[in-house]
Order: sequence, then structure tokens, then C-alpha cells
Amino acid sequence: MTLSGKQELVIEERKTRTLEITPSPIEEAAHNGMEAYNRKDYGKAAKLLERAYQRCERARGLAQPCENLTAELAFYLGRTHEAQGRTEEAATLYQQVIDACVHGRLTGQQRETASSSLRSLAQSLGLVVMRELEDGKCVDKKKWWLPPGSHWLKHNGERKDVKVKARQTLYVGPCK
Repeated sequence: MTLSGKQELVIEERKTRTLEITPSPIEEAAHNGMEAYNRKDYGKAAKLLERAYQRCERARGLAQPCENLTAELAFYLGRTHEAQGRTEEAATLYQQVIDACVHGRLTGQQRETASSSLRSLAQSLGLVVMRELEDGKCVDKKKWWLPPGSHWLKHNGERKDVKVKARQTLYVGPCK
């Protein structure tokens, strides 16, 4: 299974086959977005990387292949947002890189860069953690880095009003 769908391959003994896999629209947007980031075309990079990220989030049946790409998309999207001065979006994406169970093609250096950037950005932001009860335990479901002040967040169709300070961690949800 790839992001471009299932590929059928017949393997015959003592025969060599070449399998050509065309990139999916998600992979194409991701690749072009990373190239735009490397060229410092941050507007185009943000548009393409967000497109790939959102398509992965909505892609049913592609959870496994998308999981390998999500951390890399979050890293490059975080770098792009940081370059554009969108610090809270960058910090939230870096947090996703750090929390990811699967890192795909993300290198240790890129994970360290995300961690270092988040430490720096976190000095002027507050962290809001949405917690939910699962199997009798509190589980962190979503994390947002926000500038100090009052905000409202939407999670699972429900609006939450929060007030956060710089360097503060605020837990919200049914279990705190």
C-alpha cells in the first residue's frame, strides 16, 4: 500500500520486474512544498505543505502511509511558519514532531531542530493541552501553543474558552 493506492505485483521465479509507482497528489504536494521551503519561497511552501497535511488527515484507508509522512510535513510546515513569523503555528507543529510515534524519513537532526526551535518559541507562548478520559486514564489528545491572552479553541465540535500566560501549561477537558 502506498499513498497512490494499492499496487498489484505478480512475482515470477527467475524474472526481474520493474515496478513504477507514480507519486500521489499528497506526495507531490509534500515534495513540491519541501522544495519551495528550500528555495525560501515560504508562501508557496506553506500552501503546498498545508494541502498535503490536510489531505493526509482526511485520507481514509491511508493511515499507515500517511503516518510515515506526517512528522516530516509537520517539521517543514513548522519551519515555514517560523520563517513567516507565525510562531504559535510553528510551535504547535514542532510539538507534533516531538510527540510523533512514527518519524518516517525525519532525521535525528531534524527532530533536534524541532525540539530546539520549540524551546526557543515556548518562552513567549503558553501551552494548552486537551485531555480526555480513555480506559480510565487521562490522555493528552491535542496540544496548542498560543500567545498570552484569552482564546477559544474548537475540539470535537465543542468550543473551549481559555486564558493562558507565557510559559504556562493549561490542561482542559473532562480530566485535568
